[in-house]
Amino acid sequence: DWDVDGRVDLVATHLDRPIALLHNETDTANHFIQLECVGTTNDRDATGTVVEVSGQNERWTAFVVKGSGYECSNEQVLDLGLGTCNRIDRLEVTWPDGHQQVFENVAVDQRYLLIENEAQLILR
Repeated sequence: DWDVDGRVDLVATHLDRPIALLHNETDTANHFIQLECVGTTNDRDATGTVVEVSGQNERWTAFVVKGSGYECSNEQVLDLGLGTCNRIDRLEVTWPDGHQQVFENVAVDQRYLLIENEAQLILR
């Protein structure tokens, strides 16, 4: 997400041309949340972390994984599209070693830094 607006963009490289940015300018009223996870006692990249988000009787799950292509990588951000859900009642994080952190009443349409064992989300 090049401009952190919740609309996922794409950067493509070519062997014989300059890099290309495909900027998503879709007009939408839908909501999102983005999370950058950093481990402190587990793997720093937080590989294996599971995040569950719930709000307005809906639930979403995202997984921190490593590797996403041949000789390339994607931005290490969990990007959850929430549709018309305009509030997050509960954000539950399960770190690779099994311990959990829970955050309640989290604002939508934001990018947060989530550091293992920190008591709060850090707005990016």
